[in-house]
Amino acid sequence: MEKKPNKITRYTACNLLVFSLILMACASLKLKWQPETGFDEWRQFGKTPQHTNTVNDSIQFPMTKKWEHKTSLAVGPSLIAFNDAVFFHTYDGKIKAVAISSGKDIGTLKLKKKQVGTFAFADSTLVIVRRQWQPALERYHLQRGETMWKNNGGNSFAEPLITNDRIYVAYQQKKLICYKLENGEMDWSADLPSPSHTTPTWANGKVVVGTNQGTLYAVQKGNIKWSFPTGGALRASATCFNGTIFAGSTDGIFYALNAETGKKIWSFKTKGKIYQTAAIHGQNIIFGATDHTLYCLNRRTGKPVWTFTASSVISTNPVSARNAIFVGSLDKNLYAIDPANGKKIWSFTAEGRIRTHPIILNRKVLFGSEEERIYCFE
Repeated sequence: MEKKPNKITRYTACNLLVFSLILMACASLKLKWQPETGFDEWRQFGKTPQHTNTVNDSIQFPMTKKWEHKTSLAVGPSLIAFNDAVFFHTYDGKIKAVAISSGKDIGTLKLKKKQVGTFAFADSTLVIVRRQWQPALERYHLQRGETMWKNNGGNSFAEPLITNDRIYVAYQQKKLICYKLENGEMDWSADLPSPSHTTPTWANGKVVVGTNQGTLYAVQKGNIKWSFPTGGALRASATCFNGTIFAGSTDGIFYALNAETGKKIWSFKTKGKIYQTAAIHGQNIIFGATDHTLYCLNRRTGKPVWTFTASSVISTNPVSARNAIFVGSLDKNLYAIDPANGKKIWSFTAEGRIRTHPIILNRKVLFGSEEERIYCFE
């Protein structure tokens, strides 16, 4: 006998979406909608498979807080958003959806044993990767409110990459595995000399992934095409743009490499360590470091354009809009920086340190803080 929903929420967003939720008694998440897709959706870590962290929106200042949502526990590093929903995971084993228009709960999916999981969105489904325990990988259908398939794997501490009907996951067990999106079957596997903490990056038909050993690998259909060693662990995922790979290392150096050959084009030395992925803005590449500094370099030459200094460590990926760069810091501030000169345009002090990467959707900025909150500004 079919279970009756214990909660139904209906609302319409932008006259394009009819979004209705049924939150089942078994704590599954079931959504029914009239899908509308577009380039402005933030479906996975870094926005695009190349991790460019860039949108085409212009933001109006001063920004005002639209809502603040209290969560059950600390929020994970990544948000994804599409239509009128923002999804995030919390460290008590929940995947939650909140309405961007109101900040109200849409629903919650509870993972067994309070497992910590992350995810990406593809074709009305969440592809869920568990940090530990099995099944390591799961595809969950949001319209039907049920699991489509599950697959065992290893321990993963990074978000999945989805592109061209394939899922790529880097595991602590020194493996990079490609799965078929349709059925979860393994397509190919590559052995890595060291565990990886980074989300793979799509780069001109190759998958680029960094390892704890400090080497960046480009893999194509299970074969390593090139490798590039750095002097520290690679915790920041690479960014690919116009045939160039950009990657920062805990050796404090930011590298630009030829995506086809892995040869170094230029490098830039900071005074800190680099743990966060970069963002593209026009002719420039922008990234943060533990020396409290946000750097803007010319992406062709590596020459500095400007720097911005916060009161503490830059703790999130930057995200680039047309007229502003947003980045979070352990000083509890979300900053909006002028991309032309590096001057502060605006800032907001959150309840706790900011470790959840900001995202931009339909001229709204969403991010999380350690004090168990999600914020939406517009």
